[in-house]
Amino acid sequence: MDEDRHSAPDATQDDSWGRLPHASAAQLFGFIQQAPVALAVFDRKMRYLAHSRRWSEDHGLGDADLRGQCHYDVFDTVPDAWGRAHDRALAGEGVAKTEDWIVHADGRVQWLSWDVLPWYDAPGLPAGVMIFTQDITDSKRTEHSLRESEARLRLAAEAARFGMFDIDLAAGVAHWSKEALALLGLPEEARPVSLEDLKPILDPGSLKALRGVLRNALRPGSGGGLMQQVRLPGTGAEDRWLQFHGQVAFAGQGADRKAGRIRGMILDVTEARRMEQRLSHAERVDSVGRLASGIAHDSNNLLTVILSNLELALARTDDPDIRQMIGTAVNAAQVNAGFNRRLLSLTGTRTDAASVVRIGAHLSAMRQLLSHAIGDRIDLNIAPDDGVWPVRADPGDLDSALLNLALNARDAMPEGGTLSIVAGNVTLDAAQAGCMGPQARDGAFVRIAVGDTGTGMPPDIAAQAMEPFFTTKPKGRGTGLGLTSTASFVSRLNGFMTIDSTPPHGTEIALYLPSETGDRHSAGTGTGSGTDTGTDNGTGLQADLAHGDGEVVLLVEDNREVREAGIKRLEILGYVVIDARDATEALAVLARGEPVDLVFSDVVMPGAISGLDLLHRVTQDYPGIAVLLTTAHATAMWRNDTTMGTNSVDILPKPHTINDLAQALRRALDRRPPLREQPRR
Repeated sequence: MDEDRHSAPDATQDDSWGRLPHASAAQLFGFIQQAPVALAVFDRKMRYLAHSRRWSEDHGLGDADLRGQCHYDVFDTVPDAWGRAHDRALAGEGVAKTEDWIVHADGRVQWLSWDVLPWYDAPGLPAGVMIFTQDITDSKRTEHSLRESEARLRLAAEAARFGMFDIDLAAGVAHWSKEALALLGLPEEARPVSLEDLKPILDPGSLKALRGVLRNALRPGSGGGLMQQVRLPGTGAEDRWLQFHGQVAFAGQGADRKAGRIRGMILDVTEARRMEQRLSHAERVDSVGRLASGIAHDSNNLLTVILSNLELALARTDDPDIRQMIGTAVNAAQVNAGFNRRLLSLTGTRTDAASVVRIGAHLSAMRQLLSHAIGDRIDLNIAPDDGVWPVRADPGDLDSALLNLALNARDAMPEGGTLSIVAGNVTLDAAQAGCMGPQARDGAFVRIAVGDTGTGMPPDIAAQAMEPFFTTKPKGRGTGLGLTSTASFVSRLNGFMTIDSTPPHGTEIALYLPSETGDRHSAGTGTGSGTDTGTDNGTGLQADLAHGDGEVVLLVEDNREVREAGIKRLEILGYVVIDARDATEALAVLARGEPVDLVFSDVVMPGAISGLDLLHRVTQDYPGIAVLLTTAHATAMWRNDTTMGTNSVDILPKPHTINDLAQALRRALDRRPPLREQPRR
């Protein structure tokens, strides 16, 4: 670079242009000025001899005449690389660069491509340089924008798990994005062109279906669209599902119309398929639940009739052998009712019916159900303890939780083994609870431990075991909701669950249920659920039933056999009975002014007025009359005790014993407000 490059311009220092004829110099200057490119001509001092208007426009130099000014004074800054290029050109070497950039004083970034060439006025040393530039800022911005768009598209493809493909049918070549190849499980260098190339990775049925869809899309008269889901068989894990979306591009018209290429995308729809399967399973379970609920309604009505007549027969004989046989039949009917409730709890059609549960009796009652569930190859050890504290829980939900744990234990022991269920009392302080996991807390609990001698779970599996839909079972053998629903049940009771497993020494899952305090007792049926029944030595009748004192009971029941059995029970208990076949008939009885003390009504009845509607009418229009409801329908949407104003109304499940009925009637009558004149209508 010359030492005086940055000196002030002096037009007399170089007369290179002067050696040309005047007209020729003027013509040359005009030619350069009008040139459609950004062009400037400099002398050896880098002083402007001529420049085009495009040069001034591209470089933001305005309309000034730059002749005689030094290039380095005109530009705010000149990169060192440019200065070196000028020196090389002044030495006779041409220099070019396709991409370069400069930051102007105002912060504007300009992208350029440029050429620096020597020019000569005589052989020998160059007289100066010519610089050609092209502003490529817009194209660079477009390129940058495209790169950003591609990056965003790639990130979106990775996040949404989709890829793209473009197959040129005529040339027999294909382009697949990295994401598409990854979804197909193919290496990055793979370029499948035909369906035969996908044959090794697709399920045969999926390949056949895709072939048919593609055949239709390639027909000259078709719209060219294709969409098909395909299955990729898993290798030790679950299958994956992909969905092809494509469009065929045609060339030509009429008979000459031919498919030229196929463009489209692949989506990973595995999770969507799984959700569809879960929804379908849930719908099937719901259908089974509705069917089971309807069957249970009729079954429970029949059991009510059977149980009522057995109790009536029991009350009319003193023969000990006959009483023993009838007592056995009563117990069998109660156990059958318990199986109904357990079935409905597993199909999700029961409503929550929390009661005080005696764990020892409950586990003993579950032995037969659990034995059938786990099979003959597994030994079942249940250690009931009458000293275990009671808990307040829905017996059906507890059954479901224990059955889930038993089935999981069975699956962990394919060659057989031992399943142990042990219950005991435990009191935890804050320090002890802190060592048992984030869900643990201090307090008094009943600990129910379900242990097996199976394969056990490694720590990473145990850590995920309670997550929704997580399962290690083969396809079709589990939903991944067993432990989740069990943990949810325990959590609703303000308890917690722990998993202790060490392969290959088995697994122990412990439920910590808060103990029930006080003297509260369940008004349950005593059908093997572990609730307090107050029966006398298994005979089915309590030693001192709560009898009535001639109170008038309006019995509302649409089933004739159940109604007749109810009349006999109520009469044995010392009540005067008026019966009605539905709520409309019952309201007519009340409107006549009959001196009714209590309305005992079924909930689900034919007609426009249900038992709940009747409850509302009686409570509003006849506040001095007590109400007791009963139902054999498992899907009714109510609680076991319904509050109307200041009065609490029991709902007695069917079937129920005469003992349960006697207690419920007494409670309902005791809740009545003080007697006063009833309205006569």
